[in-house]
Amino acid sequence: MATPQQPAGGASASKTIEQARKVGYVAFLQRVPFAVDAHRLGYATGICEDYTLQQSQYANVDVPVSVLDNDFRDPDVERWTRVFERHEPNVGIIGDAFTEAEAREYVEVAQELRRAYPEATLVIVPKCEAAFDVIPDWVVLGYPAGSHAGKADHTPEEYSALADWRGRRLHLLGGAPQRRWTLIQELTQPTVTGLEPANIVGMDYNGFFANALRYGDVWYPVQPHWRTHDDSSLRERVRMSLEHAKAYWQQRGVWATHEDQSAVLSPDDPVFATRGTPFDPTEAELFDCEFGQPGGDEGSGVLVEYDDGIVLAYTSQKHRRFLEHRTGVYREHGDPQRVRAQQS
Repeated sequence: MATPQQPAGGASASKTIEQARKVGYVAFLQRVPFAVDAHRLGYATGICEDYTLQQSQYANVDVPVSVLDNDFRDPDVERWTRVFERHEPNVGIIGDAFTEAEAREYVEVAQELRRAYPEATLVIVPKCEAAFDVIPDWVVLGYPAGSHAGKADHTPEEYSALADWRGRRLHLLGGAPQRRWTLIQELTQPTVTGLEPANIVGMDYNGFFANALRYGDVWYPVQPHWRTHDDSSLRERVRMSLEHAKAYWQQRGVWATHEDQSAVLSPDDPVFATRGTPFDPTEAELFDCEFGQPGGDEGSGVLVEYDDGIVLAYTSQKHRRFLEHRTGVYREHGDPQRVRAQQS
């Protein structure tokens, strides 16, 4: 059977579209411990200007601020700039330009930051038609991809045409993965008028946390996309959604080629659990500790990581159950560890 002929320029056009869809980063902006899991999976971590990663309480945790978003509910470009200069992120989303004057103000800020941080990716979100003519090509355009991204009273369809975004470098703001994938195809696929594809340089979405917190949901690549997991902790639900989304983007050739890396430094010394009596760690027996095993060895030390990231050590399962019941603290997440503990 004869092999179908490839249209002239078809192979190069397909390559161009493939390159346009492959992002440089996929961001997840949330505090520790959720940011720890995101960073380990290869997501770009970061914050909005009005909150922090809340990691100072952990001596061995160092999650980078790679992306800095603005507080669209209470915009203050001077405040945002101060936070940018403090963290020096790789990506800075300056603000939403609802007027031509705002667009010019944000461009001036971008020019100043460009001189001081030439490697940074700077993003301005056009929210009016006039902003497209003001924002230069070296600035990335922020495209509100979610159904309620940013200020919902200004959706891209209201103030722009698809042609305004084609041929530009874009950062997709919000939107569940299936919604963003539809949008990516619309912004990059060939058109009868020969519009250049948009270059999708990055995107962010924090809905995994919000849906896990409010509804107990986990995102899945196939319908139904949101499924309730009442038996899982908040951290486990968020982590599962992040894992599913990463696989979804990898399958479509969109995922950035970052290596997974840990933001948690393991201690050089063992962790000790004791009843407070004189204790010689050099003579303590080393136990394998099993989380979530009610029938486990009552003489083994137990490390438990809770939903807020706090890790507590107990001398035994019995000791752990007693204190959890007394204090009202219950385990939400944990992985097997090894701990030296004094025998009962």
